Amino acid sequence: MKTNKKLQASVATLMAVSMVAVTPVWANEPTTTTQATEIKTGQEKTAIPKAVEQSLETLYQAVPELKSLTIRQQQEVKNEVGSQSVFSISFSNYDEKEKYDMKKHVSAYASFDKTTGELLSFNLENPAYASDKAPSDELAKEKARDFVKLVTGDKFSTYQMSEWVGKAGMGTVSEDGEEMNWTFSTVSFEQLINGIPFRNSGYYVSVDNQGHVTSFDKSDRGEVNDPSKFPDPKKAIKKEDAEATYLKTLDMTLMYHTQQEYSFVTTTDSKKAEPILMYLPVSNDLIDATTGKTVEIWGSPRDFKPKTISVSPKGETVTVKSQKEAEEYLSKQFGIDMTNMEFRENNHKVDGKVKYLDYMWHSKETNDKDNNRLYVSLMIDPQTSQITSFNIQDDSKEGEKIKISEAEAQKEAIAFLEKHLPRNLKEISLEHISSTKDDHIPAWVDKSKLKDRKVIPQYYFTFNELHQGVQIADKSYSVQVDGVSGKVNGYYFNTNDKDVKLPDNKNLASVEEAKKAYVKAHSLELAYVWPEYHDQKAPAPLLVYVPSNQANGTVIDATTGKPVK
Repeated sequence: MKTNKKLQASVATLMAVSMVAVTPVWANEPTTTTQATEIKTGQEKTAIPKAVEQSLETLYQAVPELKSLTIRQQQEVKNEVGSQSVFSISFSNYDEKEKYDMKKHVSAYASFDKTTGELLSFNLENPAYASDKAPSDELAKEKARDFVKLVTGDKFSTYQMSEWVGKAGMGTVSEDGEEMNWTFSTVSFEQLINGIPFRNSGYYVSVDNQGHVTSFDKSDRGEVNDPSKFPDPKKAIKKEDAEATYLKTLDMTLMYHTQQEYSFVTTTDSKKAEPILMYLPVSNDLIDATTGKTVEIWGSPRDFKPKTISVSPKGETVTVKSQKEAEEYLSKQFGIDMTNMEFRENNHKVDGKVKYLDYMWHSKETNDKDNNRLYVSLMIDPQTSQITSFNIQDDSKEGEKIKISEAEAQKEAIAFLEKHLPRNLKEISLEHISSTKDDHIPAWVDKSKLKDRKVIPQYYFTFNELHQGVQIADKSYSVQVDGVSGKVNGYYFNTNDKDVKLPDNKNLASVEEAKKAYVKAHSLELAYVWPEYHDQKAPAPLLVYVPSNQANGTVIDATTGKPVK
């Protein structure tokens, strides 16, 4: 029976939120470890392999509270990618028969290489650690370093900790609408080969505001890397020559943002958000350090040049104030049969105030072997009752081919938008088009070996409002069109009604000045990469020049020509 899946083209997809992978950290305290309580069930459990037992003892040292939890499940799991045989263990302080209480219940999960016992991943969710604040970079690095040093042992010296620290978070909402958020910092460790960081292999550790390690992930296929197969760093071209090539290939675009502060560079120190006219990179090619040429790593997306489209908006807004009104809207506007759909409502709070409401429906599970289900979601602004996003996922269309043309889908998307765009708009910019049939397959991939990926056929369009001919990043509209029916089956309106005076589009730094400032802020450094595509790897690893992680999130202020975060 199929498990309940996330909405395939959900708000998360349409929002295109930038997140950073995160990982955990803990103290290295030698203790006499007592194994977590093990429950007995009707089913015989797979015995924990000796190598895994030893690593589990080390994990108990790193995370003592695991010993107070009960092992609920222990089993060998199939690894879809790579050669490792994986053994997983799940823990909790509650029985599965109990009603889940997010304020009390603690859960954890760990996976190991069944043969070597190496820790591959770890995750801990404890309501006592919920916080809206991230730890300082210093605390995150300290705890991450301690944790990785303990669980990796002698291997620790072959990894290098990144100076850049990412910020991220997650949250959940109880049945009564109470929200709980966890915020953490991510520290990464990259494997060193020939003294050069290998971007495919490393550890990601997440640390919360109290210094607890909340997650750990190893990012590779479990293969032993032979240094002799990697290009010799001594044969690399000079950094100055690589930067000259990078500068030539770098393409940047102008963009407004009504506020300079971004969620993906948020720190514990609040800053005043101000409008900005900025330069952002459109392309970010890597430079082959042995040839000095740009290289294709992950496959080239379609070459699309944004275009301005004239519109005649009607200014219609859709408001719903209850579940009943929402279901009437969905039935009338999109022809969805809401009969017998199961409903759930969540509210999301920021600073104690409800920021938006989530209405979600799904069809009931069936005994059908495919268990195809229908999922529907709406996001609603509680202040205005206006719908800001909508999405349908129909599992029954999984694996079907796209039947309508891109031009037809685009026409439908624009017609839908014109009903809802503000009346004062005369033109918008079509910034991006993609579809589920887009391949982006690198040239080195053996297409005959690719597995058939069953997806729901969709087209995706992103539009932005313009000011003085320049797109406004946070006034955008994403529209999703069903590739079979040709009807809109999802949208997300990322707009705000603030009366913000945007900087004038005059007397700006030139594109060339912005490119030079960007390259200076993103100093190039040597790294190894071994391109991958699903379960295939490129014939050989590459030695490349890549921008330093330390400048992540940096843009160029078009007015001053200087980098800002």
